[in-house]
Amino acid sequence: MNKLNKFYEKNTNQRILALKEAGIISNETFEKLSNDDLRLNEISDKLIENQISNYELPYGVALNFLVNNKEYVIPMAIEEPSVIAAASYSAKIIKENGGFISKMPQKYICGQIAFTEYENINKIDENKNELIDFIYQNNPAIKNYGKIIDIKYEIKDIFLIVYLIIDSGEAMGANMMNTALESLSNKIKDMINGEILISIISNYGNYSVVESEFKIHTSSLDKNNFKGIDIAKKIVLANRLAKADIYRATTHNKGIMNGITAAVIASGNDFRAIEASIHSFATKSGKYQPLTDYYLENEYLIGKISLPMLIGTVGASITSHPMARLSKEITKCENAKEYSQLIAAVGLAQNFAALRALVSEGIQKGHMKLHYKSMALNSGATIEEIPTILEKIKNLKIIDTDIIKNIIKDLREKGA
Repeated sequence: MNKLNKFYEKNTNQRILALKEAGIISNETFEKLSNDDLRLNEISDKLIENQISNYELPYGVALNFLVNNKEYVIPMAIEEPSVIAAASYSAKIIKENGGFISKMPQKYICGQIAFTEYENINKIDENKNELIDFIYQNNPAIKNYGKIIDIKYEIKDIFLIVYLIIDSGEAMGANMMNTALESLSNKIKDMINGEILISIISNYGNYSVVESEFKIHTSSLDKNNFKGIDIAKKIVLANRLAKADIYRATTHNKGIMNGITAAVIASGNDFRAIEASIHSFATKSGKYQPLTDYYLENEYLIGKISLPMLIGTVGASITSHPMARLSKEITKCENAKEYSQLIAAVGLAQNFAALRALVSEGIQKGHMKLHYKSMALNSGATIEEIPTILEKIKNLKIIDTDIIKNIIKDLREKGA
């Protein structure tokens, strides 16, 4: 493994060569990576360490979203079939009934300083204005991008935890917060004769909660042999099941995240932070719960979602990544709050689509069609052959790669 010494100091070509010489990759893989246009993105080499290529996800757009009386096209990056189609279809039904109403009263981030030793903690309250001024003096950039909202503290277990709350404006704000905490922690340490354990931003976004809802007439859900009112009643029951059973709640919320994570990735934001925040929020009652709620009001089905959404529209990875810039252009969102409200609507649309399918024709019908299309392509089918293959397998009870390959072979023999 000596070939990998000081790997981080090498350029991309040298890293790929070192991997080959160390026996990590084959000659064939070396040639592929060396001639791979994906690895030539200089931006990627600046974003992460030891970069050798890019791992791409399919990038598409969801349509039909009407949110707060404004129409949107929403970029989504995801490898799972049927997600974008389901979001677009359910958004169309909701659009025909007036669309989504979303709101986000505030977008604040929270950081914390944990002390293991402390005394005279009342000094924090007594000198709060002085502490806020101190942060501004040492971090003047905060005034350009946001605003300090509050400093407060709690004692939990053996720890004194000081919380700094900032309006981060258009930025997600991690760097802004962590820089502010560094100066604040030492100031408070001297003030209370404390011993600092850690100081860092929290990804829990309870100060940045966004809500979205829709109201549709149950007749909009009529489909084939299923009456809309019956589907609506079952959707309400399915959501109730998620409240009662963690096994169902987990899959329920995973479906929501199908849409949200895909939209967040496309936006260039930290999807891991968003996911951690949202799942933590789902446990705020002490029990893991669904993020949505549904109920009937006369002949109308009302769906709601509430979750934290800490995203930004500016920042290193957002402004430098060409696909993130493209997403911002496509959505035409004017600020981070608007983008957050839009993404919440995507999550609600995704959940509504999943529940509607589950309680009527089943979740697999549309999903499996796309799955079989993928299977056919992986089996060597051309795009032109796909419709015929799907038609031939639609009534089969057992479908596997061998069956699809035989169909492809038969098609080509007949075509010849």
